[in-house]
Amino acid sequence: MSAAPPALREGRHFSAGHGYHWELHGTGGRETVCLLNGLAMSTKSWLGFLPELTPTYDVLLFDYLGQGASDDAEVRGGAIPAFGDALAGILDAAGHVVYLERPDLF
Repeated sequence: MSAAPPALREGRHFSAGHGYHWELHGTGGRETVCLLNGLAMSTKSWLGFLPELTPTYDVLLFDYLGQGASDDAEVRGGAIPAFGDALAGILDAAGHVVYLERPDLF
């Protein structure tokens, strides 16, 4: 497997007062795949997969709170809705428009 390419763009998105680290890999303007971290992972966990994915797709990676370069913070009141809100903001910051047919499920 070849080395992971550098991020096309990366940033820090703030949602509900917490900072989330994100990276967009690829060339931009293509269909985007978002790889979500598991327990005890970070964006660095996915770098080995990028050479296989980026020839065809743009790839968005982001660290949940308490992982990698994101803030070490506890999310009160349900982590899943908070992470969904953060992901929507990260996609917007990365230049992707999010259309939700059922926002109540997000």
